[in-house]
Amino acid sequence: LVSDFPAPNLTNKVVAYWPLNEIQGTKTPDIVSGYDMDLVNLKATDVQPGKWGNCFTFDLARQTMLTRIDNAGEALPMYQHPSFAVSLWVNGALQTDKRVFAEGSTKTTQPLFNIGTHNTGADGGVDSYIRTDSGATQGDHRHSTGIAYDSTWHHILYTQREVSGVMKAVLYIDGVADPVTLGPVRPLSANTTTIGGILRATPSAWFTGQIDDVVIWNRTLSPAEAQMLATGPMPPPPANIQPLAINSFKSDLPEVVAGDSVTLRWDVSKSATEIRIEPGSGNVTAQTVAGVGSKTVTPDRTTTY
Repeated sequence: LVSDFPAPNLTNKVVAYWPLNEIQGTKTPDIVSGYDMDLVNLKATDVQPGKWGNCFTFDLARQTMLTRIDNAGEALPMYQHPSFAVSLWVNGALQTDKRVFAEGSTKTTQPLFNIGTHNTGADGGVDSYIRTDSGATQGDHRHSTGIAYDSTWHHILYTQREVSGVMKAVLYIDGVADPVTLGPVRPLSANTTTIGGILRATPSAWFTGQIDDVVIWNRTLSPAEAQMLATGPMPPPPANIQPLAINSFKSDLPEVVAGDSVTLRWDVSKSATEIRIEPGSGNVTAQTVAGVGSKTVTPDRTTTY
């Protein structure tokens, strides 16, 4: 597993970058692949000055979170890849068993890849918890020596590498490799990616504090790159435009009597330049923000959209 790393290049193989600078409609954007995060109980006033530009402020009392249901064939969730890295800035007080980044499943409670706070609240160290599809772990919760939760900004980087079926992971806090021995395990089949908590069949582990600049790569990162991330802003990576897709399209009611109204809701690729619903509604681009929109219609006959 030991080899020389190539020259540092933070924009190489970036899968997603959520600057957490803004809200667009009901989401905050991923500026690389369009893997935008849905807002859960978050509002405009939760976007506040952060480590680099703005950040999001999360609150356990309001059960706030950023969530995404990942689709088959996408580059998310990250744990599907042999090598990957997750980087983020956190600013939170000592708290018990909360999550700042997670991958889980809406289909089962078992598979989990979590980065968060100490599961007992013993100190402000980083807690790594990884569990397979069958509920197995390699040493349960792993706790860093370094402190990341003391009400000031700290950088966290988790980077994992697999060679010939052997996995190794390293945790960096503020650019320094922590001595904790991590326990990556497989198989782990997730379908959700979240910031500020866990989304399974039901959400949980809501973090209180601020999170900024969440970036993930489809490769491991070097110690030099860990230092760069901890001491300066993330350079803008190139966009990786995804194919146009309809993520969801539904009506509020499965059936209505002719003459009654029903609201149609859709979530499509935000890069689409024209969005149409046929028959009847036509061009709904003006009712769409960042790929998400709705329109109330009154069908006068049996209609299949």
